[in-house]
Amino acid sequence: MSFFSKLFHHKDVFDDEEPGSSLAAEEKAEAKAKKAKKAKKSKEKDKEPDRLTVEMPYGTFYFEDDPKETGYDGEFDWYDVPTDPAERLHYYPVGCYVDTDSLDTTEATRGFERLTRMFENRQIEDARMKQKVVEKMADENGVIRNSYGDTFSKEEMIPALKIRFISLYRDGRIAVSFDNDEDPDHEVHAVFNEDGEATLMEEREFYGFE
Repeated sequence: MSFFSKLFHHKDVFDDEEPGSSLAAEEKAEAKAKKAKKAKKSKEKDKEPDRLTVEMPYGTFYFEDDPKETGYDGEFDWYDVPTDPAERLHYYPVGCYVDTDSLDTTEATRGFERLTRMFENRQIEDARMKQKVVEKMADENGVIRNSYGDTFSKEEMIPALKIRFISLYRDGRIAVSFDNDEDPDHEVHAVFNEDGEATLMEEREFYGFE
């Protein structure tokens, strides 16, 4: 037995009980209780259903069963990730929601097929949607005004718009939120029908606020 073993295992001459034995027993019992509790939690966790996910080449999407929407949420790089570290600090992936094919299924085949086509042609789609939006933002003279009263042409407004979120619905509609660099406090919200025509909406209407 080593010196330290002897030191911690010697008998006290005034007591028949080994010092610290009561404390050691309590610690052992506590450790056993913690282990049992951890094992119980692990079993409960194993009983929980796995969260449904869809792995696409451009991102991972997670199933959400919400009273208002049943589908998949995710995000992806719609725009190229900046190589400059300073610019990368201000870069965010685009958020996305995809409806299930119907309310009674977790399948979203049609929605992801549409999203994949959009993603593969994202530069064309990005330009097309922005053009539709600025046409709706402009007045009869082709002038766009921000909330500060500044005026812009449609050509000047297009590069100021950046897609922030895309939602694809089972009825064919696509809802898109844009950041507006020329009016940072006010996002632009548009809903595109199956024919690609855009309708601009106020924020409360767009998000279905009451």
